This record gives sequence, structure tokens and C-alpha cells, in this order.
Amino acid sequence: MTDSASADVQHVLKVGGSLLDLPDLSSRILALIHHQNLQRCLLVIGGGAAADEVRLRQKVDHFDDVTAHWSAIDAMSRNAHAWFSDAAGFCIAENRGSLTSIFREQPPQVAVVDATPFLQSEELGLPPAIPNLPLSPLRCLPANWSITSDSIAVWIAIRLNALNVWFLKSCDPVGETIEDAVNAGQLDPGLLSFELHPNFLRWINLRSV
Repeated sequence: MTDSASADVQHVLKVGGSLLDLPDLSSRILALIHHQNLQRCLLVIGGGAAADEVRLRQKVDHFDDVTAHWSAIDAMSRNAHAWFSDAAGFCIAENRGSLTSIFREQPPQVAVVDATPFLQSEELGLPPAIPNLPLSPLRCLPANWSITSDSIAVWIAIRLNALNVWFLKSCDPVGETIEDAVNAGQLDPGLLSFELHPNFLRWINLRSV
């Protein structure tokens, strides 16, 4: 599941698509990383409105779930490039092999997942997901709407042996458990299919930081 590059990532930060309207998004993220003293961070950017548009178009055009899945992932890639390609302190990562050089930059850089090529490289050669079983980093992600950028971030974090995942959101969490947040529509239901340590997931309302 892992190689020498996987140990480079300590923290995965999932940036919610609802935050993409913040003009100072990149500086808020850097301030959070500095305040929390986080090292070797990897950002996973949500699809936001572009992914929502894919969901709506599927209902009209009736294309299959695999097409919808990868179209939403393409939206994540476009958002990563649009907000972070030219942002100081950040560097786009197309695969795990690029992480070592990114983290060796001086001053240290924050890696940002280019979702389409990154996931394509991670899933290469993996068997398909098995329905009704816990999601596994040793299998591809299911191609359906129970899996969004939330589950994708966790799947990547597990594959890379990260210490934890930070969900950067526009609001405070509802309740105290993953189930509460999923039932409130704040997290995708795919997260309930992972076997996770209780302290693996963190939550930050970035608008209040």
C-alpha cells in the first residue's frame, strides 16, 4: 500500500468547496498550518459548485455513475489549479512521487492534490471496490455519489499513512460524531464505510479563523 513517498505526508487537509469564495483562502490555510504547527501537509480541494453542476447534469443527460464520478474529480483538479497554482507557498502534486521534492523545497511548500492524475495513479492496478463492505485503501473507490471529496481525502490519507485528516469547512459540525455530520449533510456517507480511529478526523470552521 505504501512506498517511501507515502511517509512524507503527515496531514491531509480537505478544503471544502464552499470555501472557494474566500479571497484570502490561501493565506487562511497557511495561517492555520502555522498556528497548528503542521508539517508536510497535503491539500485535497473540493469540487464545489462545479461538482454540484455535474450532479445536476447527470439527472438531465443520464450519463453513467463512472462518468459522473470522474467529472466531479476533474472539477476538484480545476479548482486546485485555479486557486493554488500561482499561490505562494503551495505546489501542485500530480502523484505521490512528486511529494518528496515538494516537501524538500525551501521554504517548505504545501502540496495540493491534482485530483484526476493523482487518483488515476493511485488506483492503477487496484481491484474494484466490493459493494457493502468497508472502503479499503487496497481497492478503488466506488463510483457513486456516496463518495465525494470528503471520502477521497480520507482514502488518500490512509494510502499515504498520514497522521490525520483535517476537514476545513464553512461551519461548525453538527453533533459530535461522523454519523451526526453525515446525517446533517455536512460530510458524505461514504465516510461511514471506513474503519477509522476516532482521533483520525479533525474539523475546522475556516471562516471563523
